[in-house]
Parts: sequence; structure tokens; C-alpha cells
Amino acid sequence: MSFPNKNKEVRRVKKLVSIAIVLVMALSFCTTAFAVSASTYATGADKRDSILSISGSTATCKSIYTANGDDAVKVVITQSLEKQGLFWSWSKVAGEWTKTSDGSSMVLTNTVSNLEKGKYRVKSMFTVTDKNGKEETIPLYSTTEKVG
Repeated sequence: MSFPNKNKEVRRVKKLVSIAIVLVMALSFCTTAFAVSASTYATGADKRDSILSISGSTATCKSIYTANGDDAVKVVITQSLEKQGLFWSWSKVAGEWTKTSDGSSMVLTNTVSNLEKGKYRVKSMFTVTDKNGKEETIPLYSTTEKVG
């Protein structure tokens, strides 16, 4: 016995699931793009870098803030190492390291050993307070590097 309506329903569900997956992927790309292109007022001329280098199964995480002028009176860098998971999701595997300066240039470096196979990136959060007391936090991600 055949159920023609059941086959139509199965095809309809498969189509809806495919559309949902495409939408989730598209939204994940949009979220990353907006996070990187944040407008700045306190750190407009300052330079920020987030760098990941991997040797074997050891990662060196580096976040660099370079002051350009004297507008910033306080800078806080918070750094973490993230691993790529399912569907381009990222989860923290190490970190919440923090360093503070009086607005001058600084570097925050940390090392993580015995990493599992996978893709990793450094997330650096730069929180800058200017002379007027305005504070902003800007996330910056390193390039993706692979272990294994």
C-alpha cells in the first residue's frame, strides 16, 4: 500500500529543515561581520591586534593595544582561546586573562599547551575609557589556526 500524501509531507519537512540550516549559517556569518566592523569613538586612532600562533599542540595567544595619542585613560584587554565546534560555533577552551593599563600601549600574551585537534582562534576584548569617561568594548578575533 502506498501513501502519496506521506511522501509529500516528508519532502516538505526536508525542505523546511534545509531552509532552516541555510538561515542559521547565514545569520552566523552576519553576526561575525557586525562584531568586527564596530564603529569606535574612544579608540578611533588606536591600533588593536589579536594574534594566534600554533606550534604542534601549543597555542600562543597575543593581544596588542597600541595607543595613538592621549585620549585613552584606561585600557582593559580580556583574552580567551576559542575552539570551533559544530556549525561554525565557537566555545571558550582557555582564558579570561585580563590586563589593564593607564591608556598606554600594552601586550597580553598567554600560552596554552596540549590542545586537541581542531580549529582555534583568539578572542580579544578591548575595553577603552577616554578622557570624557566614555567607555567602549570592541571584540577582535585572530585568524583561525589548526591543530593536527
